[in-house]
Amino acid sequence: PKKVLDQGCTVGHSTLAYATAWPKSDITGIDFAAPVLRYGHARAKSLNKKINFIQSLAEKTEFKTNTFDLVVSSMFLHETSTNAIKELFTETYRILKPGGLMLHVEQPPFHLMKTVFEQFEMDWDTHNNNEPFWGPMHDMNLESVALKAGFKKNNIIQTFAPLICPSDEDKYRENPHGKWFVFAGWKK
Repeated sequence: PKKVLDQGCTVGHSTLAYATAWPKSDITGIDFAAPVLRYGHARAKSLNKKINFIQSLAEKTEFKTNTFDLVVSSMFLHETSTNAIKELFTETYRILKPGGLMLHVEQPPFHLMKTVFEQFEMDWDTHNNNEPFWGPMHDMNLESVALKAGFKKNNIIQTFAPLICPSDEDKYRENPHGKWFVFAGWKK
């Protein structure tokens, strides 16, 4: 991708990975919190990575329409709210170029979990780890939100991706370290 936007980038851990993977791309990270952006900028500069850090709400940016090839977030949506996610998807659709991709790595919705116990276990953080929107986000139908934002049903992807295994012996075990939920949509 030529232009990448990392929403809710905090200190830029994932943003740095994008800059490393695509050194010729224009990488931008946005977050509402100025202190994390200052740290992210200083860290990227010390690592000789060119990243634009901008203080902005993801649901109300000042970017021009059709600006980005790729808009991503990592464990960000559950830090927002139902209304913010609806506005964020609409804003993402607006700022994506035609053919661009929205991709969120996040907690899985309850309807994709295999058992009630798995749902209970995943909801623990809502009540015990200061994650008030964690549980309600599990109940959201992200596909419905994406459709209302302009994405088409056949261009929406909901899947699980395995975590990266830290050693050669782990690569032969089935999902040894869990999995990430990936929600994505192409703007066609």
